[in-house]
Amino acid sequence: MIIKEPLYCSHCCTEVKRQLIGSNVFYYCKNCERITSAKEMITTIINDNGVKTCA
Repeated sequence: MIIKEPLYCSHCCTEVKRQLIGSNVFYYCKNCERITSAKEMITTIINDNGVKTCA
């Protein structure tokens, strides 16, 4: 069983909605209307947890 935790906008801390456009995954914030790619979202989560990455 996979437990999905909600993702939040890094700018306004509102829960984001997953959007599939073609074969690309994006996350849309209804509050501040920002769109973030899945790659940017994952990189932000990893960096916020203190893991050093080179992307």
